[in-house]
Amino acid sequence: MAEMGAVGTCNRPLPEQLAAQEEAAVEEEETGPDLGTKRQYLVVMRHGERLDEIDVSWRAQSKRPWDPPLSPKGEKQV
Repeated sequence: MAEMGAVGTCNRPLPEQLAAQEEAAVEEEETGPDLGTKRQYLVVMRHGERLDEIDVSWRAQSKRPWDPPLSPKGEKQV
């Protein structure tokens, strides 16, 4: 949200300032702060039968319905 100045003027950043901030953020994301090398990302995914696939009532009973565990069969699959 923009801040109001002492005389009631709006202190919004100029488009050039926003572009410079965005460019600096992208550069830092690519190289990391003072690292000089690109960052690498590791994404870990699990594959296997999930408990919510074999027990339709699991989601309604779970405290974390968005994060189903693997079923016993799924444990063997991974």
